[in-house]
Amino acid sequence: MGRPGPYFAATQPDPLDVRAEDLAEAWRSFKEDFEIFATVSRLAEEAPAERRAVLLLALGKEARRWMRAMRIDHEGQTYEDIMRAIEVKCQERSTETMHDFRFWSRSADQRRGETFDGFLERIRSAASKCNFGATEDRLIRSRIIIGMGDQELQKRLLSEDHTLDQVLRKCRSAETGELSARALRTPGHPAEIIAAVNNNNNSASAEARAGYNATRT
Repeated sequence: MGRPGPYFAATQPDPLDVRAEDLAEAWRSFKEDFEIFATVSRLAEEAPAERRAVLLLALGKEARRWMRAMRIDHEGQTYEDIMRAIEVKCQERSTETMHDFRFWSRSADQRRGETFDGFLERIRSAASKCNFGATEDRLIRSRIIIGMGDQELQKRLLSEDHTLDQVLRKCRSAETGELSARALRTPGHPAEIIAAVNNNNNSASAEARAGYNATRT
């Protein structure tokens, strides 16, 4: 009986999520994790059939069914061939127009109870997949205003033009004010509310330092 492969001592990545809204990003994430796993487990030292089997096991049952539907012949291909075939299929389903659609979709709006920084992170992530070029900051600014949950602040921001940095400061300031007011209305000043206020202030300070350093370089 042969020795167990070193891959049994390493933790496999989560299966490929073929139902993900952004399949190309799901594949990029899986591939990155799997390549780290393959390096740690010295998978390259194993026989071709074992390498293919480990990849198929890591992909998961649902991904293997998806591969059959996409006519990816994982039985007759090498480990490298399977990786390339999956990447091509995932990229085919991720067009520039689709990324633009997701950026402007109402599903990207700020969610109930979501912090401003959480909302901003999702918008920046969506923008990074679009080919906005030099207009990226302006479009992020507009997307924030269109999708924000604070309608009173939204009206004020729509009344005149602002830079992205100005919008970020105003949004964080408004959120900090709301959190502080809520803390005052809540008996005992809950620690989580105070922590949220401090976190907001730290985020604003970090953005300001980043902008200051950018002007010096």
